Amino acid sequence: MIVKTIISHEFKTPLNIILSGTQLLIKTLEHDEKINKDYILKYLNISKQNSYRILRIINNVLDTTVFSFTIMSKNFFYKYLNK
Repeated sequence: MIVKTIISHEFKTPLNIILSGTQLLIKTLEHDEKINKDYILKYLNISKQNSYRILRIINNVLDTTVFSFTIMSKNFFYKYLNK
């Protein structure tokens, strides 16, 4: 249960940042006649950074799952090497 909570939090934090930045950009573009390029680029770069962060988390979870499956699927046995 704790692992699910941690993983859920790790996905939600960057995703919420991406969504918040996107909403802010949409509102700015809808209501602002003068569009400040630096302002928009700042939030687009934050969105890009957090998108890569989510991608890394997903890859780590998948790698861990594959690793766990590989270990669990192995058949271990004892063998005497002194014979």
